[in-house]
Amino acid sequence: CQVSSTLYNAVVFSGLKTTERHAHSYEPSYVTPGEDAMVSYDGHSGPDMKFVNNSKTAVGIKTSFSDRKLTISIYGNPILEEGVTLSMKSEKVKELDPPAPTYEEDPTLQPGVEVEAKAATPGSRWVTNLITKKNGEVISDEFFHNSTYNGKPATIKRNTSGRREFFREQHSRREPVFFRRIPGDGKPDRPHRSPGLIGAGCPECRSRRCDRTLHRE
Repeated sequence: CQVSSTLYNAVVFSGLKTTERHAHSYEPSYVTPGEDAMVSYDGHSGPDMKFVNNSKTAVGIKTSFSDRKLTISIYGNPILEEGVTLSMKSEKVKELDPPAPTYEEDPTLQPGVEVEAKAATPGSRWVTNLITKKNGEVISDEFFHNSTYNGKPATIKRNTSGRREFFREQHSRREPVFFRRIPGDGKPDRPHRSPGLIGAGCPECRSRRCDRTLHRE
């Protein structure tokens, strides 16, 4: 959409008439919010950016891309009077609440603990005016359009399984270990290897691979 937004600005500044323009779902980072133009094609129809040639002659559109910079120019007989220029001025008028957070399961966290992996981003509403100047002096400052952008939800990791899983390198292999309390022994939670590794070996957890470094009294 950087191409359509750049073309939209060129169309507005040249004095051509825009007939369709849509804001992006989220605030753009490459252009001032309120001065963007989203397009989306699904094979049939979708949000588009359209304009008409309201001049008396044909116009030409020239594009170039160099050093990661896109330039679009419109050529033709001037539509605006000599000394007249057009520009846009956009202002954020309201900040909108972000959507409800999304949750991801992380079995390495303590049960009941929540960690914010990604902060939420609020949405916003912008008002854009069209500024007309003649010989550098503002002669008109009129409402042009509104733009509304959605916020992004926070991502929160949590563990609702009721047990904590962690991984420790052992014999060049990552093996899951679970905290488990033995009822009635009065001892703190101790990590035990997964049941699939239990067998004759360590007198504490009966694991063949255990070197007793995982146990704590």
